[in-house]
Amino acid sequence: MTLDFWQDNLELQVQLEKVEEIIFDHVKSRENTLTQAGIQLASAGGKRLRPALVLLASTFGPKSSGNIRNIAAAVEILHMATLIHDDIIDESRYRRGQPAVHERFGKDVAVYTGDYLFTRSILLLADCKSVDHLAKLARALKIVCESEVCQHSERYNVDLSIRQYLRKIKGKTAALFAISASLGAVESGAGQSVVARLRRFGSYLGMAFQIRDDILDFTGQESELGKPTSSDMRKGNFTLPVIYALQSAAHTGLRSILKKPYISPEDWDAAYELVKTSNGIEKSQIVFNKYCQKARRELDLLPHSLAVDTLGNVLSKLQLNPFDKCSTKPASDPLFPGPSDFRHCRQQKCRRVPGIH
Repeated sequence: MTLDFWQDNLELQVQLEKVEEIIFDHVKSRENTLTQAGIQLASAGGKRLRPALVLLASTFGPKSSGNIRNIAAAVEILHMATLIHDDIIDESRYRRGQPAVHERFGKDVAVYTGDYLFTRSILLLADCKSVDHLAKLARALKIVCESEVCQHSERYNVDLSIRQYLRKIKGKTAALFAISASLGAVESGAGQSVVARLRRFGSYLGMAFQIRDDILDFTGQESELGKPTSSDMRKGNFTLPVIYALQSAAHTGLRSILKKPYISPEDWDAAYELVKTSNGIEKSQIVFNKYCQKARRELDLLPHSLAVDTLGNVLSKLQLNPFDKCSTKPASDPLFPGPSDFRHCRQQKCRRVPGIH
């Protein structure tokens, strides 16, 4: 686990450690294989962003709920289930640097494990005796499933638009971030305007998180990513840097490669270089910044608290990695702000990106 990501909020670290205990307890089964598979994934690490959002959002209302850690664990277990199914569909060999569940235990066991985790998540929420929470999580899962199927059907589509990409990741990634913040706020009895603001914050954070991940797929190191670089593109999932590269001066060569009926390893390497040398990464960074700015605006309108500071630090930490590795812009550039510049970003006029309002 990488709970040191939250070292600026020691109380949150303590709460997340208790959520971890609930997660490990609830991935266990009387069937030893299911237990081993569940524990392997739970032990693989991660920032636990979604349960942290539940816990932080729960501080904005007047009520103290004994259910909040169970809700946080349920959201993370649901996320774990989607990861297992994603890895099967994408034929990913690794997850966070470790063999994927289907690689170690086989696809049949992996499917059963994903299904088992779905049921454990639902049962955890059912224990909270809130039909409303169950309905909200079910709707979020519906959106995730639809977006994943959309992504699968759009593989190798060189005409995928920016708007289609943004719609896809809003469902695939941002929906679960948004519901995490919403559930925590509702459970604490927060007002409707605060719940809506936190839900929007979660959605914008999820969008930024996914775009950051797609940038790092081209700029990160394999040892840090836990998977080969440009792995999404090589599976036919054309993310924002690829879409922008297809629209740039390099698009003719890139398009011809990606439309081939058979793409050789040498072709993929050439495509990777074309994306990296195009303006696709730089333009993707601009979109990433815009979602960070939108998330920051929501925080600025919430009552100041340690939770707001912690969520602001999350934005700053997410911001550092892509720009340190691939940006040639100075930190003071308003389109590529450093952490100290972030509060002033929204005062700058940024170019309009299709699909971002």
